[in-house]
Amino acid sequence: MNAIEACSTFKMPLCDCLLVLMADRKSLPQLCSLINQTPDWGGILPLANAGINPALAEEQGNSFIRHPLWGNDLFGIIKLRNLAQCLGQLDFVFIGDLGNPMMRHFSQIAEARELVVLDDGVATLQFVQWRNAAKWGTDRRRLKKQAGLFLKRHVLGLKDGFPQRLTFYSVYDVHVPEHDRLVKNSYDYLRSRAEAKTPDNGIYFLGGPLVEAKILSEYEYFWHLRKVEEYFSGSKIVYVAHRRESAERVNRIGRSLGWEPRLFDYPIEFQLAVVGQRPEALASFISSALENCKAIFGSLLPIYSFRFAPEKFLLNGTPRGHGIQTLFDRYESLSDEYFKVIKLNS
Repeated sequence: MNAIEACSTFKMPLCDCLLVLMADRKSLPQLCSLINQTPDWGGILPLANAGINPALAEEQGNSFIRHPLWGNDLFGIIKLRNLAQCLGQLDFVFIGDLGNPMMRHFSQIAEARELVVLDDGVATLQFVQWRNAAKWGTDRRRLKKQAGLFLKRHVLGLKDGFPQRLTFYSVYDVHVPEHDRLVKNSYDYLRSRAEAKTPDNGIYFLGGPLVEAKILSEYEYFWHLRKVEEYFSGSKIVYVAHRRESAERVNRIGRSLGWEPRLFDYPIEFQLAVVGQRPEALASFISSALENCKAIFGSLLPIYSFRFAPEKFLLNGTPRGHGIQTLFDRYESLSDEYFKVIKLNS
């Protein structure tokens, strides 16, 4: 989705761009849906572990067809090296995850005039913080992972260092070092599509894998959801499930609160702006989609962030809990008539 916006901002027609995909199993359905909605790419290369059906690449007229034997990361390094040699001089390389060694590898070996880092949710804020500190996060990989990385670096030639110059293409108004630059993502493409959509009844609440990520216990998560139910008392609420949430828990949420669980085929920003109607309001606890939708819809869509009650948040007071509260502080700084932070109390 951000790649499409970047192509528009940097004046790069999709037909002149090669889309290189890396995805895990849970991200795959959304990626396939987005590709089907944007069929104009000059080519599609499913990389290691992408799991994309080769027929999809064939339909897009792509000559780089994934073979089952190429599903290992080791072969991905070789494919990227061959790809860089084949493509030669490039205007731009866009990467979607600065924390991914394979993406950093391609950014180092490709001959590109400019390297652009796309937004990766709130992880972008951490990337910029580390970039300003001139150091990366602590490497906490397990011994097996470290051994595999050593093999990839010293035997296969993986170059996963961090480039000297980066262009951050971001919705966030962040301060980057002097050797980097920031280009704001104003979501011009999605905003142009959103204006034509009509509103629908009901409120969409964006779920998240907060229990899976151990940010909230299951008890805490349900407690906070009930508080949201009280706030919107009498309103129809659709629970938009996250692809990494437990399906069983999502169904229990629907039964317990009387909400309608729903799982979309597209990222919520694309779903509301391009595919379907937008709700009368959008809500969540923490989600990068909240800021994105603020930029896309503006006054067309009221947005609510519900801040955790300190006494019902076991991480409160811990370093990890402080990071979560910092995100809520950020939302507070952005609050206005159409973007509100609701503090919950027990």
